[in-house]
Amino acid sequence: MKMLYMIKDILNKRTTILLIISFIMLIANALLAPVILILSKKLIDYIAIPPAKKEMVVCIIIGYIIFQLLNEMLENIKNYIDSDIRYDMENIVNCKINTKIKKLQLKYFEMPQMYDVIERISTTVVQGIINSFDTIMGVLEPLLLLISYSITLFFIKWYFPVILLIMNIPYLVFLKKRNSLNYEQYKKLSREKRYANYWKNAILDKEFIKDIRVCEAYTYISNKWKKLILKIYNKEKKLILKIGKINTVIQIIRSFSLGICLIVTAVMVLKKEILIGSFVLVYEAVNSLNTNFTIVANQYGSIHELGMFLKDWELFNSFDEENPGNLGEIEFSDIRFKNVFYRYPNSKDYALKDINVEIKYGEKIGIVGKNGSGKSTFINLLLGLYYPEQGEITVDGHDIKNVLKAYRQKLMCMFQDFLKLPMKLEENLYVGRKRKIDDTTEYLQKRLGLKMNDILGNLDDKGRELSGGEWQSVALVRALLYKKELNIFDEPTSNLDSTTESKYLQFIKDKTENDTVIIVTHKLSLLQLCDRILVFKEGKIIQDGNYEEISKTSSEFKELLESQSSFFRSQM
Repeated sequence: MKMLYMIKDILNKRTTILLIISFIMLIANALLAPVILILSKKLIDYIAIPPAKKEMVVCIIIGYIIFQLLNEMLENIKNYIDSDIRYDMENIVNCKINTKIKKLQLKYFEMPQMYDVIERISTTVVQGIINSFDTIMGVLEPLLLLISYSITLFFIKWYFPVILLIMNIPYLVFLKKRNSLNYEQYKKLSREKRYANYWKNAILDKEFIKDIRVCEAYTYISNKWKKLILKIYNKEKKLILKIGKINTVIQIIRSFSLGICLIVTAVMVLKKEILIGSFVLVYEAVNSLNTNFTIVANQYGSIHELGMFLKDWELFNSFDEENPGNLGEIEFSDIRFKNVFYRYPNSKDYALKDINVEIKYGEKIGIVGKNGSGKSTFINLLLGLYYPEQGEITVDGHDIKNVLKAYRQKLMCMFQDFLKLPMKLEENLYVGRKRKIDDTTEYLQKRLGLKMNDILGNLDDKGRELSGGEWQSVALVRALLYKKELNIFDEPTSNLDSTTESKYLQFIKDKTENDTVIIVTHKLSLLQLCDRILVFKEGKIIQDGNYEEISKTSSEFKELLESQSSFFRSQM
């Protein structure tokens, strides 16, 4: 029933009409098959008993050809319609999954076991839901054929269909067991396969290939991949061997039932109780009955297997979504963290501890701290990507969760790992937004020597590969193009030379003059632009003040400044 509900949920008007037409053709084909078989029996009987009436033989042959052609035509039309149905359903299902992933709270992407579910959803359940259409439609035709062939055999000997059906019961049990074993193994191996794919892709990834070449790490990574593949193969091989042994026994039993029916029919022909055409009919009907029983059983197995994957689908749909909030516009005057604690899923230690800070509109705030001090986590909570485990974050006095959509419309964030699209420069800058030209875009084009229609990246033959600094310039301009009230930059100039950095710092000052700016950085040049500096250490804000105050009173900040100064002195 769940599968039927899911299919109903993804049908539109056009697909429903096509489904009805396909179903009518399916029934017509199922009824034509035994008619064709009976005509072939009649033809053999007439030829085997002379003198045969030529007119009757010709009529049977013509009838046989007409029905055969009609059967093929209906099958071809049905296949064409079914391809349309699958295309529509696949699009709808993928849209549903993508929409859900877009709304998922980001905490799930920090949990390996949940990420495994998401991986299975995106690879298996999508196809599984599409296959469920084939399963339901595919089971009806062989089921109708199974019934019609059973009736045909019943009139030869009543116990023929009984024997065949009884002998096929072990096959049903086997399929259920096989699918359970396959699913359990798939679940156990999904993470190992993901790791294997990671190591395989690492060898081909342009981002890693230089490091791999210079560090001579190819053999090491290749061996990692080979060991995982071998481990996966050995586990899969054991299951294949086990299933193969059971299947062999089942096929022997099924062949035995076929042999009984043929022997009984042959004896009846020899005793002249029936004609030779009946023997041919029994042979064809028994084979067809076994074949269609196999199809029905496999479709039942697919339904059972899909039922197990639907547990993943239900779990996936039960994941908490981001709440866009039920309030409309906000003024955006201040943001407050009140006694905020946060720790990542599966972690015992808090990444942020008792954070209390107020960010007033128009302030320019710098954030510093060693790696792992909580800076990135703070930014993620500030963006509403994560929710506090304890405490609250408010915007204009409203809980951030209640105004998330309105709040996000007023902010911009340039992440350290920013978006790089293998598309035109203008598509990288606007990402679907309204086209806008200003001094930043003109400077960018001049500096990179590119036009808006030029393609970036090496995915396209005409694409131009950019350096790290050039990509960062694109990301910076993208962030500055549209005026926002809260502007967040995470190491925005880490890959830029001093001349280019100076130009973009001026852009940042000009474009965000009256707005709130938060900059995560280790660079003195950026910190000196800030009204306040927050110093993070071990998940806490240990210092909050202006540049002069912090540089005099914070030992942590002094250490960061000294390490940076020492580095530059050593380079001179």
